[in-house]
This record gives sequence, C-alpha cells and structure tokens, in this order.
Amino acid sequence: GGPGRCVVKTLGPAALADPAAYRRGCVDLAAEVAVLSSLPLHPNLVRLRGVCYSALSVTGCPSPVLERMASTLDRRIYHWRHQERNRLGAVRGMCRHRSDGGDARELLASYRRALLLGRLSAARGLARGLAHLHERGLIHRDVRPSNVGFGLDGEVKVMDLGSARELTRNDRNADRNDADDLDRRRTAALRYTAPEVYEGGRYVPASDVYSFGVVLWEVCSLERPFDRLTPREMERHVVRGGRRPKLEGSWPECIKELISRCWADGVADRPDFATALENLEAAIAAGGAAENAS
Repeated sequence: GGPGRCVVKTLGPAALADPAAYRRGCVDLAAEVAVLSSLPLHPNLVRLRGVCYSALSVTGCPSPVLERMASTLDRRIYHWRHQERNRLGAVRGMCRHRSDGGDARELLASYRRALLLGRLSAARGLARGLAHLHERGLIHRDVRPSNVGFGLDGEVKVMDLGSARELTRNDRNADRNDADDLDRRRTAALRYTAPEVYEGGRYVPASDVYSFGVVLWEVCSLERPFDRLTPREMERHVVRGGRRPKLEGSWPECIKELISRCWADGVADRPDFATALENLEAAIAAGGAAENAS
C-alpha cells in the first residue's frame, strides 16, 4: 500500500505505565502477528503489512503494521442509526402528503427493508471472515463491533486478533483457566461474551458464534444490547437467566431464526458459520428480489 494506507499498532499509555498490562499487551501483539502471519490472505481479514520493534523495548514487544481502516463497525452502527432516523423522517414527511395511506405505509416498510439489506451485507462480510478463521482451526475469542473494521477497499475486516487461539491448544487447556485471562474476558465485553465462557468454561468455535449473534442483532436493531443493564444484572439475567434482546417482527424470518440459534444457551444448538452464511445469503437474495419487484 501507498503512504497513509498502513497503521502501526502500539500499546497505549495505560499499558506502558502498568508492568502487568504491558506484559499482557505484548503477548497480545505477538499473538496477533503470529496469527496473521500464519493465515492466507482473505478479503474479510485485516492484512498484516509488516512488524516493527522499538529500540526502547527491553522485551522486544512487536508492533504489527496493519492496513488502515476507514471505520469500525461500532462507529458505522452509530452512523447508520442517525442516517436511518433522518431518512425515515424524510420518507414519513412524503407519506403525510399522500392520500393513499396503505401505499405510504408500504413505501416506508420498503425503505426500511432496503436499509436493513445493506447492513446485512456487512454482517455477511463478518461471517465470512470468522468462517475463514474457524476453517483454519482458530477461535477469535473477542468478537464485538469495535473489533470489526471497514477497510479502505470497502470490505468488512475481522481485526484485533490478539486474543485468537488455536483450537487444538484451547482443547488441551480445556480444564485449566488462566485467572487473569478469565478476568479480562469477563470485564472487556460482557454483553458479547458467551455464557459458558463467562462461567469459566473453555472457548469453543460456538462461543464466537454466540458473539456474532449478538453483533448481528445490533446490526439489525441499531441499538446496543443490554444497554440498561449493569454488569451484575447482566450476569443474573443474561448469563444465568437466559434473557436475550427482543427480535423485531419486521425482520426477515430467517434472520430472526439465525440470531436465536446463534445465541442459544446450548453450545451444540448453535450453527457453524457456513450455516450462518447460508441464512444471510438467503435473506439478502430474498430482500433484493423483493426490492426489485417493488
């Protein structure tokens, strides 16, 4: 890439000031370099351009040089939320001046479908990137909107792979939890963390699928999941009580079914990413056909 198309990932001031956080950060950066170096290129995976080592680093902490992102999914969701609010407000204004109320409502519903269709395409890119990892025996372990990027090429990119681990290694350590790692996963992104992981169980591919289901709900709803719950309430109602966000009736049936299966309590009840992609492709194809017919 040319000038300005790469970014050097380094540790922040908080990690540099805390020896324990610094060690953890170096481990994560080294893991990210190792994972990205081992994987073939994929359009939905952030690209590693190189590695830098600071002369000031006693431990030789690596700094991966990555392709620059134009945005992240959490920022894009914020943008979509305001975009939808403004555009639907304009469509409602048009509808108020039409005498045929039924047609006006259908126009509004059609516009909502079109906006959702575009967002589902982004979710499809995320599913493809995660499928690429799983097919090669890797679990991401930290799937959330802030860890999903939009490249300068417009493609959705899975990024922040510092927590990713090989499935075989994860299985070998199935009966042993690292207390520090468990504490980090409990506090970093609880709203996206699979219940079995929060409870101290091992990460499995289905744990990523759970996280993807919550992210997919957020992409569809443009709302933050469990936004009004405290961490303690989330533990009681979500992790142990099985509460999940509300599914909107206007969403495609196959998407509602997919989300419900992704965040199922039982690990064995969740689909793999090949199945998730089939559902997303079906919803996008059906939505496109509906829009073309209208």
